[in-house]
Amino acid sequence: MSRSKYKGPFFKVNLLKKKQWMKIMNKNLTILPEYSNSSVSIYNGK
Repeated sequence: MSRSKYKGPFFKVNLLKKKQWMKIMNKNLTILPEYSNSSVSIYNGK
């Protein structure tokens, strides 16, 4: 199910400050182009 257009993308500001590896445990989080310089591990619940 996609997010409403009027709400915009969902992201966490504190993740933009991290420069290294990050583990994301939220499935609705939008991966922005600003995250492209860091390693992202996405937890899918399994």
